[in-house]
Amino acid sequence: MPEETPDYARPVRRLALRWRKRNRQTGHDLLISTLAPAEVLKLLGRPAREAYETELVALAYAQLYDQRVGAIEVEIRESNADADARRDAPPPHVKCGRGHRHNSDVQVTECDERLARRAQHKTDMAARREIEAAR
Repeated sequence: MPEETPDYARPVRRLALRWRKRNRQTGHDLLISTLAPAEVLKLLGRPAREAYETELVALAYAQLYDQRVGAIEVEIRESNADADARRDAPPPHVKCGRGHRHNSDVQVTECDERLARRAQHKTDMAARREIEAAR
């Protein structure tokens, strides 16, 4: 992949990793780094001559990633899973004046307003009947 790209402010190295999982499926990740291969090897205490070995450089990037941010990514993944669980959970139910269960306060308000309109209608009808009966 090209090192110079308008996507980032600094030049980056992109490393595509692919491996076979235990269940025989293929796993893959894309690692993006601003570090040069020599810097990665130096941080890991490896000899500089390994910079010319493509496979060793790829392993070094992956090892450095695992050492430096792997734990952070697991925490992010777990917090995302918690957020997904909260988002997917059904909303708490709220009861209106008639005891109906609703998903939001807006629905409760609407139901209570319908209840009030029905009560007013019944009162109006009873008043009309009384007027008609008095005639």
